[in-house]
Amino acid sequence: MKLISTLFCLTLSALAFGQKDTIFTVSSESIICSVKHIGDKSIQYQRPEIREDLDFKISLNKVSKVVFENGKVLIPNRGNAKNKNLSLERQKGSAIKLNFATPVFATLEVSYEKNLDLGKSIEFVFAYKGTNMLEEVYSGYNFRLGYKFLKDPHTYIGEDKYAHILKGTYIKPEISYSYLSGMVDMEGKDRMSDTPSVRDDEVSSSAGAIMINFGNQFVYSNSLLVDVYMGIGYGFTSDKAYDKRGNDLSYSFRGGYGMFVDFPHLAFSAGIRIGILL
Repeated sequence: MKLISTLFCLTLSALAFGQKDTIFTVSSESIICSVKHIGDKSIQYQRPEIREDLDFKISLNKVSKVVFENGKVLIPNRGNAKNKNLSLERQKGSAIKLNFATPVFATLEVSYEKNLDLGKSIEFVFAYKGTNMLEEVYSGYNFRLGYKFLKDPHTYIGEDKYAHILKGTYIKPEISYSYLSGMVDMEGKDRMSDTPSVRDDEVSSSAGAIMINFGNQFVYSNSLLVDVYMGIGYGFTSDKAYDKRGNDLSYSFRGGYGMFVDFPHLAFSAGIRIGILL
């Protein structure tokens, strides 16, 4: 008898307000309404008993099924929405990256990026240049510290889904310091025989820069990251120094950064980094 009374009340409500469809949520709730549109990420519906000119939306991730007036049942395909957009709680907010081109220049560059807030992250870069590859005769290291401001790329999707917090175009102010040392031939005299001789002597140079980098960062499956960037800034250096092959060590970190601080003291940077999210 109680079941019959409930069905009777629902029928009267549908006739009175024109509500003919029912949305069932994953939390076992039901919404009696009039479905207007079903999109890729949400369902739009109306509830005239609340307000006739007001449209409501519910995320497909919260819907288990929709039963229409004619008895047809629709079960939403939520797989794509789940795979493409993860909630902020499930997103990985840090990454380790390697510079794609630096091995060609006998350099190893590693960077670490950590998200601080929506659209903000900090990045630390360390690079080391050895003398084994390409028979180079100079070596050194480079430190860089930057603060990223990412453009907000439609962070709010549907009701509660976001684009990845490390994804998007960005501007990154950055400071850089590098040190290079190499060997040079020094002419002198042998102390024992008092004849002319040539010996190796070490020379070194350091350089720094204040940069503004522009880039775009891509995130795939919350696991893989690709960072493409280029920048310009103001560079400064110590006195000129050359190794035995004529390489100018007063230039900044060769290959790993591509910075040139000769006249008019402009510094340039560019690169592609590939990394994994942590």
